[in-house]
Amino acid sequence: MDAFLLTGLVVPWVTALLLGVWPRRLDRLSPLIALLGALATALCVSVGFFGQPATGAMTLLAAPAGSWMLDGLSAMFLLLTAWIHLLVTLFAWRYLPHAQEDAKSPRRDASLYAYLQVFSGAMLAMVTSANLIQLYLFWELTGIASFLLIGFWHHRPDARDGAFKSLLMTTSGGIAMLVGFLGLGAMSGTLFLPDLIAGRESWQASAALPLVTALVLLGALAKSAQVPFASWLPGAMAAPTPVSAFLHSATLIAAGIYLLARFFPMLHHVSSWGIILVTSGMVGGVLAGVMALRQLEIKALLAYSTISQYAFIFLAFGLGSVVGAQAGIYAFFVHAFIKAGLFLVAGAVTTLTGEKRLDALGGLAQSHRGLAILATILAFSLGGVPIFGGFYYKEELLHAAYDQQAWLLLASLLGGGMLTFLYMLRFLTAIFWGRPQRGGRAAVDARLPLSMGLPIVLLAGVAMVTGIAPNWMNRWVLNPAMASVVQAPADFAVGLKAGGVLLLSLAVLALGGAIWALGTRGRIPQEWLSKLPMRFNIGGAEGRKLYDALSERLLELHGGNLRRYLRWELLGALGLILVCWWGLSWGPGRSEPFDLSVTLMLVVCLLAALATIWLRHHVLAVIALTISGYALAVVFALMEAPDVALAQVLVETLATFSIVMALRQSRQVHPERTKILTAGRNDWGRWAISLAMGGTVGALAFEVGRSQPADSAGSVYASQGYALNGMADMVTAILADFRALDTAIEILVFACAAFAVMGLFPRRTHE
Repeated sequence: MDAFLLTGLVVPWVTALLLGVWPRRLDRLSPLIALLGALATALCVSVGFFGQPATGAMTLLAAPAGSWMLDGLSAMFLLLTAWIHLLVTLFAWRYLPHAQEDAKSPRRDASLYAYLQVFSGAMLAMVTSANLIQLYLFWELTGIASFLLIGFWHHRPDARDGAFKSLLMTTSGGIAMLVGFLGLGAMSGTLFLPDLIAGRESWQASAALPLVTALVLLGALAKSAQVPFASWLPGAMAAPTPVSAFLHSATLIAAGIYLLARFFPMLHHVSSWGIILVTSGMVGGVLAGVMALRQLEIKALLAYSTISQYAFIFLAFGLGSVVGAQAGIYAFFVHAFIKAGLFLVAGAVTTLTGEKRLDALGGLAQSHRGLAILATILAFSLGGVPIFGGFYYKEELLHAAYDQQAWLLLASLLGGGMLTFLYMLRFLTAIFWGRPQRGGRAAVDARLPLSMGLPIVLLAGVAMVTGIAPNWMNRWVLNPAMASVVQAPADFAVGLKAGGVLLLSLAVLALGGAIWALGTRGRIPQEWLSKLPMRFNIGGAEGRKLYDALSERLLELHGGNLRRYLRWELLGALGLILVCWWGLSWGPGRSEPFDLSVTLMLVVCLLAALATIWLRHHVLAVIALTISGYALAVVFALMEAPDVALAQVLVETLATFSIVMALRQSRQVHPERTKILTAGRNDWGRWAISLAMGGTVGALAFEVGRSQPADSAGSVYASQGYALNGMADMVTAILADFRALDTAIEILVFACAAFAVMGLFPRRTHE
């Protein structure tokens, strides 16, 4: 079974590579290649999943590289990702040609399918990673894949802006999450997830845990587009519709839910956990629901709907109770199918009519009754109407808040449920039930292609089955997932619970219907609705002006002035060094013998380095730089390190030769064109920063050199080097074995620099 699971993890990457090198003349076959890859992934994952015991126990997968695991939680995400990826790829087969034509895109279809495969592969690898650093690696890969997919139509400004904003916000949260991971590793002594979970009682009393928890949660909030990171998701709707369906149901946005569920048993008792998640969930759930009512485009409405629904799932996890966690898992599972289906409906409507705006549509049920029925099932499911799929997950969320006697949270969930019902009624009325509106291009196809209709039928069918038999996947999927989250056997079951919560839920639906009826009859003035917020814009117009002014000031720091960059970097580095220096102990009685020869060579090295700044011509500056390097090689030789001295001589010789050849190639040898410093200008601030920085680093290096570590790395190398790698030369052993990764990165840096220098020279032309 492990072989099937590992094969399912590898297939998307192989398929992406194949699509990446696929010849352009065979581009029409790329959908078939992508579909076969997605089908193989789904089948391998399913066979491997059903071969595992239906419990929450964690199993380590035997793989030649990496650390991999499987439990109920990761299995649920594997199934969702693999099968929704398959349906999205099938839908894109006939959708993408029309969308590419409408967007006047120069991109190949194969590129989109390759990016989808990478997106799926990164998500599958992330949810099965057993090491926090490995999890972070694939976490960021999902962000990079979404950046490429959102910006797929890069000739459009909105696609470029949306892709950049999503990458900026999700990566910022990811960096905070990485710091939190490192904090967890420092407290527990391990970055291995099974060990972290098993030994959580030994480190949960740490005083730094609330801060570490907050950092981890920032990653989840940013990835799932929750307050205060919610503004990037609407901009991501510039992506093709299959990308939006995949992103909103089983991949990028779902990654935040996975992080909450995975860390729930370790962090749910921490104070910052509940404060952050409940606050973000309450604010985002209600505000995003209000904003969804104001949207004019179909996908924008669904995007704000996703923010709102995920906010309530975050709120459920923030309760910190077993009931809340189980309700969050169930809500996420059902919402994934519903939201994927709604986005595919949006793509089908755009393909049939060529319209994206709600005010340009209407009456589509007259010509496409089947699509209208499917859209109604999905919309009523999300709206929480009884006998439809979303009704039970809304009830579970309400009961989770009621059991905790969190009345304010219960009120926000009820209000959010009413808003959901309202904007779903608007979605259906504007597209299918209402009167035909202005505009609208003639339908591209009289009938919806089978490859586009079948995924919608399957997703709507799952939503309908969930409304009739809400426990249909509990035994195999949900109970093992919940057992992994709560670290205890789970016997979750959903049922109709008569009581005050049910009456409140039905009353809210009735109130929402009444408000909608009054609004459609004109009894609610439209100017009232126009005052509702339409996007996450803190501070309104004045806040936007302040934001723009701050942006302009920050952009001035990136005006291309290298000296200004260096000033800020040196000031920051100086501050960091001073903070670290503050903790050093300058114990009395320390003395070192004075070495005249080493001191003289260091003086020569310092004077030569100063000369590189003082001299005004490139060639002379290069000569001074070379003298500084050779003087440093002499210092190494005097300190009884001849191998290092020889390496320094070789590097300096090669560097000098390379720079001189570059200057010769550039043909800029005229004295007036090669001045380094501006004539007649003395920048005393730059001199002060440079001297302070040099003095600080020098003093710090001297103090660090005087201190003797408890265990010398040199003695370890000398005693174990030959036994571990068979090399008698310790310098070679250190460079080629002990520091092999560092050496490889240095080679990569030099190679990148060489290509950069090559790119600076223009190609020679016949003229």
